[in-house]
Amino acid sequence: MDYDLLFSSGTHQQCTLDVQDLGLRLLYLPGTGVAIAGKVLRHGVRTWEGGERICQAQFMKDAVHDRLGQQRPEWVCHEDYLGLLT
Repeated sequence: MDYDLLFSSGTHQQCTLDVQDLGLRLLYLPGTGVAIAGKVLRHGVRTWEGGERICQAQFMKDAVHDRLGQQRPEWVCHEDYLGLLT
């Protein structure tokens, strides 16, 4: 599975990205980039403060792999993320 790439920009001064499945709250200020397995991990921003917030999301649809005859990447497991936290 490919990672979704999320990029935060704007003028906001306070924001957190919640990754509910891992119990994480990440500081998500302008200029922050996050790679996440969006099909596996529930994630989102509930609120922000201090201005406008823009999120640019880049992801690969399965249909693109199919059309190009490319093998899809392997699924990502929770353990892959949890290993990065220790």
